[in-house]
Amino acid sequence: MAKTGINLDDIGLPILQGREGSLGWSLCIGAGTSRGIFPDWGMLVHKLIGEDVGAKESETVFTEMANRFGLDALIRAAQDRLKQNDEEFSNTLSRVLYADAQTTIGDDWPGIASALSARHPGDVPQSHWKLLLEVIARHYPHVSARGIANTVVSVLGTHKSPNSILSFNAEPLLFALINAEVFAGFVQPASKSAGDGCSPQKPVDRVVGVTSFQSSNRPAYCFCHGLLPIPGRLQRRKYGSREQSVGLSRLVFSESQYLQIASSTFSWQSAVFLKTVMTTPTVFVGVSLADPNMRRWLSWAHDMRQEEIQTMEGSPKPSTTHFWINKRPNSRAIIEWTESAVAHLGVRLVWIDEWSKAGSALKQLLHGRA
Repeated sequence: MAKTGINLDDIGLPILQGREGSLGWSLCIGAGTSRGIFPDWGMLVHKLIGEDVGAKESETVFTEMANRFGLDALIRAAQDRLKQNDEEFSNTLSRVLYADAQTTIGDDWPGIASALSARHPGDVPQSHWKLLLEVIARHYPHVSARGIANTVVSVLGTHKSPNSILSFNAEPLLFALINAEVFAGFVQPASKSAGDGCSPQKPVDRVVGVTSFQSSNRPAYCFCHGLLPIPGRLQRRKYGSREQSVGLSRLVFSESQYLQIASSTFSWQSAVFLKTVMTTPTVFVGVSLADPNMRRWLSWAHDMRQEEIQTMEGSPKPSTTHFWINKRPNSRAIIEWTESAVAHLGVRLVWIDEWSKAGSALKQLLHGRA
Protein backbone atom coordinates (compact mmCIF):
# COMPACT_ATOMS: atom_id res chain seq x y z
CA MET A 1 0.00 0.00 0.00
CA ALA A 2 1.48 3.32 -1.09
CA LYS A 3 2.02 6.00 1.51
CA THR A 4 0.01 9.16 0.90
CA GLY A 5 2.10 11.98 -0.54
CA ILE A 6 3.26 14.80 1.71
CA ASN A 7 1.83 18.30 1.35
CA LEU A 8 3.97 21.21 2.49
CA ASP A 9 1.31 22.29 4.97
CA ASP A 10 1.60 18.86 6.60
CA ILE A 11 5.32 19.20 7.37
CA GLY A 12 5.70 20.27 10.97
CA LEU A 13 8.93 18.72 12.25
CA PRO A 14 11.93 18.10 9.98
CA ILE A 15 11.69 14.90 7.94
CA LEU A 16 15.33 14.76 6.80
CA GLN A 17 16.74 14.50 10.30
CA GLY A 18 20.49 15.03 10.24
CA ARG A 19 22.81 14.33 13.14
CA GLU A 20 26.51 14.74 13.82
CA GLY A 21 28.61 11.96 12.31
CA SER A 22 25.84 10.56 10.08
CA LEU A 23 26.04 10.26 6.31
CA GLY A 24 23.16 12.74 6.06
CA TRP A 25 21.01 12.93 2.94
CA SER A 26 21.57 13.27 -0.80
CA LEU A 27 20.01 15.21 -3.65
CA CYS A 28 19.30 13.90 -7.15
CA ILE A 29 18.31 16.43 -9.82
CA GLY A 30 17.15 16.33 -13.43
CA ALA A 31 16.14 18.63 -16.26
CA GLY A 32 13.09 19.95 -14.37
CA THR A 33 15.35 22.05 -12.15
CA SER A 34 16.43 24.04 -15.24
CA ARG A 35 12.93 24.28 -16.73
CA GLY A 36 12.47 27.58 -18.56
CA ILE A 37 16.17 28.13 -19.27
CA PHE A 38 17.09 25.05 -21.29
CA PRO A 39 14.81 22.97 -23.56
CA ASP A 40 13.41 19.71 -22.21
CA TRP A 41 14.14 16.48 -24.06
CA GLY A 42 11.12 16.81 -26.35
CA MET A 43 12.07 20.31 -27.44
CA LEU A 44 15.72 19.27 -27.81
CA VAL A 45 14.71 16.49 -30.21
CA HIS A 46 12.41 18.89 -32.05
CA LYS A 47 15.31 21.29 -32.58
CA LEU A 48 17.66 18.50 -33.68
CA ILE A 49 15.13 17.37 -36.29
CA GLY A 50 15.00 20.96 -37.51
CA GLU A 51 18.77 20.86 -38.02
CA ASP A 52 18.14 18.12 -40.61
CA VAL A 53 14.82 18.88 -42.30
CA GLY A 54 14.42 22.58 -41.53
CA ALA A 55 11.99 24.43 -39.29
CA LYS A 56 9.05 24.09 -41.70
CA GLU A 57 9.00 20.29 -41.62
CA SER A 58 10.31 19.71 -38.12
CA GLU A 59 6.91 19.81 -36.37
CA THR A 60 5.42 17.16 -38.66
CA VAL A 61 8.44 14.88 -38.45
CA PHE A 62 8.72 15.28 -34.67
CA THR A 63 5.03 14.53 -34.03
CA GLU A 64 5.10 11.41 -36.21
CA MET A 65 8.44 10.06 -34.95
CA ALA A 66 7.78 10.79 -31.27
CA ASN A 67 4.67 8.60 -31.52
CA ARG A 68 6.80 5.74 -32.85
CA PHE A 69 10.08 5.93 -30.94
CA GLY A 70 11.50 7.09 -27.61
CA LEU A 71 13.30 10.42 -27.43
CA ASP A 72 16.65 8.73 -26.75
CA ALA A 73 16.25 6.72 -29.97
CA LEU A 74 15.51 9.92 -31.89
CA ILE A 75 18.61 11.63 -30.48
CA ARG A 76 20.68 8.72 -31.78
CA ALA A 77 18.87 9.01 -35.12
CA ALA A 78 19.68 12.74 -35.22
CA GLN A 79 23.39 12.00 -35.01
CA ASP A 80 23.04 9.58 -37.90
CA ARG A 81 20.99 12.01 -40.01
CA LEU A 82 23.45 14.84 -39.38
CA LYS A 83 26.38 12.51 -40.23
CA GLN A 84 28.42 13.64 -37.22
CA ASN A 85 30.98 11.82 -35.10
CA ASP A 86 30.67 11.89 -31.30
CA GLU A 87 32.69 15.08 -30.83
CA GLU A 88 30.84 16.94 -33.59
CA PHE A 89 27.47 15.81 -32.24
CA SER A 90 28.32 16.86 -28.69
CA ASN A 91 29.05 20.36 -30.03
CA THR A 92 25.70 20.33 -31.87
CA LEU A 93 23.91 19.25 -28.69
CA SER A 94 25.65 22.01 -26.77
CA ARG A 95 24.77 24.67 -29.36
CA VAL A 96 21.11 23.60 -29.46
CA LEU A 97 20.84 23.27 -25.67
CA TYR A 98 22.21 26.76 -24.97
CA ALA A 99 20.85 28.64 -28.01
CA ASP A 100 17.70 30.09 -26.40
CA ALA A 101 19.56 31.12 -23.24
CA GLN A 102 22.26 32.85 -25.28
CA THR A 103 19.60 34.81 -27.18
CA THR A 104 17.74 35.82 -24.02
CA ILE A 105 20.83 36.74 -22.02
CA GLY A 106 22.42 38.63 -24.92
CA ASP A 107 25.50 40.74 -24.16
CA ASP A 108 25.85 39.24 -20.67
CA TRP A 109 26.46 35.75 -22.11
CA PRO A 110 30.31 35.82 -21.96
CA GLY A 111 30.23 36.43 -18.20
CA ILE A 112 27.53 33.77 -17.72
CA ALA A 113 29.47 31.27 -19.86
CA SER A 114 32.59 31.77 -17.75
CA ALA A 115 30.60 31.14 -14.55
CA LEU A 116 28.96 28.02 -15.98
CA SER A 117 32.28 26.59 -17.13
CA ALA A 118 34.17 27.26 -13.88
CA ARG A 119 35.39 24.23 -11.96
CA HIS A 120 36.05 26.28 -8.82
CA PRO A 121 34.57 29.60 -7.60
CA GLY A 122 38.01 31.22 -7.81
CA ASP A 123 38.30 30.44 -11.53
CA VAL A 124 36.32 33.58 -12.43
CA PRO A 125 35.90 37.05 -10.90
CA GLN A 126 33.32 37.54 -8.17
CA SER A 127 31.49 39.90 -10.53
CA HIS A 128 30.65 36.96 -12.82
CA TRP A 129 28.99 35.08 -9.96
CA LYS A 130 26.97 38.15 -9.06
CA LEU A 131 26.04 38.54 -12.73
CA LEU A 132 24.80 34.94 -12.86
CA LEU A 133 22.47 35.52 -9.91
CA GLU A 134 21.27 38.83 -11.36
CA VAL A 135 20.57 37.31 -14.81
CA ILE A 136 18.64 34.40 -13.29
CA ALA A 137 16.58 36.78 -11.15
CA ARG A 138 15.93 39.07 -14.12
CA HIS A 139 15.12 36.56 -16.85
CA TYR A 140 14.25 33.31 -15.04
CA PRO A 141 12.79 34.20 -11.63
CA HIS A 142 10.79 30.97 -11.36
CA VAL A 143 13.55 28.46 -12.15
CA SER A 144 13.67 25.94 -9.31
CA ALA A 145 17.47 25.56 -9.35
CA ARG A 146 17.90 28.99 -7.69
CA GLY A 147 15.80 28.12 -4.65
CA ILE A 148 17.41 24.68 -4.38
CA ALA A 149 20.90 26.23 -4.48
CA ASN A 150 19.92 28.71 -1.78
CA THR A 151 18.68 25.91 0.50
CA VAL A 152 21.74 23.71 -0.11
CA VAL A 153 24.18 26.54 0.62
CA SER A 154 22.33 27.49 3.81
CA VAL A 155 23.16 24.09 5.37
CA LEU A 156 26.72 23.56 4.07
CA GLY A 157 29.13 23.00 6.93
CA THR A 158 26.37 21.81 9.29
CA HIS A 159 25.09 18.35 10.21
CA LYS A 160 22.26 18.95 7.70
CA SER A 161 24.62 19.34 4.75
CA PRO A 162 23.98 17.00 1.81
CA ASN A 163 26.30 14.02 1.50
CA SER A 164 26.27 14.25 -2.31
CA ILE A 165 24.41 15.78 -5.24
CA LEU A 166 23.74 13.63 -8.30
CA SER A 167 22.95 15.47 -11.52
CA PHE A 168 21.29 13.75 -14.47
CA ASN A 169 21.69 16.94 -16.49
CA ALA A 170 24.55 17.54 -18.91
CA GLU A 171 24.58 21.22 -17.95
CA PRO A 172 25.99 22.76 -14.76
CA LEU A 173 23.31 25.30 -13.76
CA LEU A 174 22.74 24.14 -10.17
CA PHE A 175 26.47 23.56 -9.62
CA ALA A 176 27.19 27.12 -10.80
CA LEU A 177 24.40 28.60 -8.69
CA ILE A 178 25.76 26.91 -5.55
CA ASN A 179 29.16 28.48 -6.28
CA ALA A 180 27.49 31.81 -7.00
CA GLU A 181 25.43 31.83 -3.79
CA VAL A 182 28.61 31.30 -1.78
CA PHE A 183 31.14 33.40 -3.63
CA ALA A 184 28.95 36.36 -4.54
CA GLY A 185 28.17 36.82 -0.87
CA PHE A 186 24.38 36.72 -1.28
CA VAL A 187 24.11 33.71 1.03
CA GLN A 188 26.94 32.48 3.23
CA PRO A 189 27.44 28.92 4.48
CA ALA A 190 26.30 28.42 8.04
CA SER A 191 29.87 27.72 9.17
CA LYS A 192 33.20 28.95 7.82
CA SER A 193 35.76 27.77 10.37
CA ALA A 194 38.87 26.05 9.08
CA GLY A 195 37.79 22.63 10.33
CA ASP A 196 34.14 22.67 9.29
CA GLY A 197 34.76 20.98 5.94
CA CYS A 198 33.17 23.70 3.85
CA SER A 199 35.33 26.45 2.46
CA PRO A 200 33.49 29.40 0.90
CA GLN A 201 35.99 29.14 -1.98
CA LYS A 202 34.93 25.58 -2.85
CA PRO A 203 31.57 24.52 -1.46
CA VAL A 204 31.24 21.26 -3.45
CA ASP A 205 33.55 19.05 -5.54
CA ARG A 206 32.82 18.78 -9.26
CA VAL A 207 32.91 15.07 -10.16
CA VAL A 208 32.66 13.83 -13.76
CA GLY A 209 34.30 10.40 -13.37
CA VAL A 210 36.37 8.11 -11.18
CA THR A 211 39.52 10.24 -11.55
CA SER A 212 37.86 13.45 -10.31
CA PHE A 213 39.13 14.72 -6.96
CA GLN A 214 36.75 14.23 -4.04
CA SER A 215 37.28 15.58 -0.54
CA SER A 216 35.86 13.77 2.47
CA ASN A 217 34.90 17.18 3.87
CA ARG A 218 32.78 18.43 0.97
CA PRO A 219 29.70 17.13 -0.85
CA ALA A 220 30.47 15.58 -4.23
CA TYR A 221 28.50 17.04 -7.14
CA CYS A 222 28.41 14.13 -9.61
CA PHE A 223 27.54 14.69 -13.27
CA CYS A 224 26.10 11.21 -13.92
CA HIS A 225 25.11 12.06 -17.50
CA GLY A 226 28.37 13.76 -18.37
CA LEU A 227 28.89 17.41 -19.12
CA LEU A 228 28.54 19.26 -22.41
CA PRO A 229 30.95 22.10 -23.29
CA ILE A 230 29.73 25.66 -22.83
CA PRO A 231 29.39 27.43 -26.22
CA GLY A 232 32.06 30.04 -26.80
CA ARG A 233 34.05 29.01 -23.75
CA LEU A 234 37.49 27.45 -24.22
CA GLN A 235 39.24 25.32 -21.61
CA ARG A 236 42.37 27.25 -20.73
CA ARG A 237 44.22 24.75 -18.57
CA LYS A 238 45.51 21.37 -19.60
CA TYR A 239 43.86 19.70 -16.61
CA GLY A 240 40.56 21.37 -17.45
CA SER A 241 40.77 19.99 -20.97
CA ARG A 242 41.31 16.46 -19.67
CA GLU A 243 38.39 16.82 -17.28
CA GLN A 244 36.18 18.11 -20.10
CA SER A 245 37.13 15.06 -22.18
CA VAL A 246 36.02 12.80 -19.34
CA GLY A 247 32.77 14.76 -19.06
CA LEU A 248 32.10 14.24 -22.75
CA SER A 249 32.91 10.53 -22.52
CA ARG A 250 30.22 10.19 -19.83
CA LEU A 251 27.48 11.77 -21.93
CA VAL A 252 24.21 9.84 -21.77
CA PHE A 253 21.75 11.19 -24.33
CA SER A 254 21.15 8.64 -27.05
CA GLU A 255 19.56 5.21 -27.00
CA SER A 256 22.90 3.50 -27.59
CA GLN A 257 24.39 5.26 -24.55
CA TYR A 258 21.44 4.20 -22.38
CA LEU A 259 21.64 0.63 -23.66
CA GLN A 260 25.37 0.52 -22.92
CA ILE A 261 24.65 1.36 -19.27
CA ALA A 262 21.63 -0.95 -19.11
CA SER A 263 23.51 -3.96 -20.55
CA SER A 264 26.55 -3.54 -18.32
CA THR A 265 26.70 -5.28 -14.95
CA PHE A 266 28.77 -2.37 -13.69
CA SER A 267 29.07 1.27 -14.69
CA TRP A 268 30.29 4.41 -12.97
CA GLN A 269 26.72 5.78 -13.03
CA SER A 270 25.23 2.68 -11.40
CA ALA A 271 27.97 2.55 -8.75
CA VAL A 272 27.47 6.20 -7.79
CA PHE A 273 23.68 5.97 -7.78
CA LEU A 274 23.46 2.68 -5.86
CA LYS A 275 25.94 3.81 -3.21
CA THR A 276 23.89 6.99 -2.74
CA VAL A 277 20.42 5.44 -2.43
CA MET A 278 21.67 2.53 -0.29
CA THR A 279 23.40 4.73 2.27
CA THR A 280 21.42 7.99 2.41
CA PRO A 281 17.83 9.21 2.14
CA THR A 282 17.70 10.82 -1.29
CA VAL A 283 15.52 13.70 -2.47
CA PHE A 284 14.64 13.63 -6.18
CA VAL A 285 13.77 16.91 -7.92
CA GLY A 286 13.13 17.52 -11.62
CA VAL A 287 13.74 13.88 -12.59
CA SER A 288 11.43 11.37 -14.24
CA LEU A 289 11.14 8.16 -12.27
CA ALA A 290 9.98 6.48 -15.47
CA ASP A 291 13.63 5.97 -16.43
CA PRO A 292 14.13 2.16 -16.49
CA ASN A 293 17.72 2.26 -15.21
CA MET A 294 16.83 4.48 -12.28
CA ARG A 295 13.80 2.34 -11.45
CA ARG A 296 15.86 -0.86 -11.56
CA TRP A 297 18.55 0.59 -9.29
CA LEU A 298 15.97 1.91 -6.81
CA SER A 299 14.14 -1.40 -6.85
CA TRP A 300 17.33 -3.33 -6.03
CA ALA A 301 18.13 -1.04 -3.11
CA HIS A 302 14.56 -1.11 -1.76
CA ASP A 303 14.25 -4.90 -2.02
CA MET A 304 17.45 -5.38 -0.03
CA ARG A 305 16.19 -2.97 2.62
CA GLN A 306 12.87 -4.81 2.84
CA GLU A 307 14.65 -8.17 3.18
CA GLU A 308 16.74 -6.84 6.07
CA ILE A 309 13.68 -5.36 7.81
CA GLN A 310 11.86 -8.68 7.49
CA THR A 311 14.89 -10.57 8.84
CA MET A 312 15.21 -8.27 11.84
CA GLU A 313 11.53 -7.80 12.65
CA GLY A 314 10.01 -11.03 11.36
CA SER A 315 7.52 -9.48 8.97
CA PRO A 316 7.64 -7.04 6.05
CA LYS A 317 6.66 -3.47 6.78
CA PRO A 318 5.97 -0.54 4.43
CA SER A 319 9.15 1.52 4.20
CA THR A 320 9.98 4.62 2.21
CA THR A 321 13.49 5.99 2.39
CA HIS A 322 13.49 8.55 -0.42
CA PHE A 323 11.39 11.55 -1.43
CA TRP A 324 10.32 12.86 -4.84
CA ILE A 325 9.40 16.55 -5.01
CA ASN A 326 6.88 16.85 -7.82
CA LYS A 327 4.19 19.21 -9.08
CA ARG A 328 0.73 18.21 -7.98
CA PRO A 329 -1.54 16.98 -10.83
CA ASN A 330 -5.08 18.34 -11.04
CA SER A 331 -6.60 14.86 -10.89
CA ARG A 332 -6.91 13.02 -7.55
CA ALA A 333 -6.74 9.71 -9.41
CA ILE A 334 -3.44 10.66 -11.10
CA ILE A 335 -2.02 11.71 -7.73
CA GLU A 336 -2.86 8.32 -6.21
CA TRP A 337 -1.61 6.36 -9.23
CA THR A 338 1.66 8.31 -9.20
CA GLU A 339 2.16 7.56 -5.51
CA SER A 340 1.55 3.85 -6.16
CA ALA A 341 3.88 3.79 -9.19
CA VAL A 342 6.94 4.60 -7.02
CA ALA A 343 5.97 3.12 -3.65
CA HIS A 344 7.69 -0.20 -4.42
CA LEU A 345 10.87 1.78 -5.16
CA GLY A 346 10.95 3.12 -1.61
CA VAL A 347 9.95 6.62 -2.77
CA ARG A 348 7.32 8.93 -1.26
CA LEU A 349 5.90 11.98 -3.02
CA VAL A 350 6.24 15.54 -1.76
CA TRP A 351 3.65 17.60 -3.62
CA ILE A 352 4.18 21.26 -4.59
CA ASP A 353 1.88 23.56 -6.54
CA GLU A 354 4.59 25.31 -8.60
CA TRP A 355 8.12 24.29 -9.62
CA SER A 356 9.43 27.51 -8.12
CA LYS A 357 8.49 26.06 -4.70
CA ALA A 358 10.99 23.18 -4.98
CA GLY A 359 13.61 25.02 -2.92
CA SER A 360 11.04 25.83 -0.22
CA ALA A 361 9.95 22.18 -0.14
CA LEU A 362 13.54 21.05 0.36
CA LYS A 363 13.97 23.63 3.11
CA GLN A 364 10.88 22.35 4.93
CA LEU A 365 12.06 18.75 4.65
CA LEU A 366 15.29 19.84 6.36
CA HIS A 367 13.96 22.28 8.94
CA GLY A 368 10.23 21.71 9.26
CA ARG A 369 7.70 24.49 9.19
CA ALA A 370 8.89 27.63 10.93
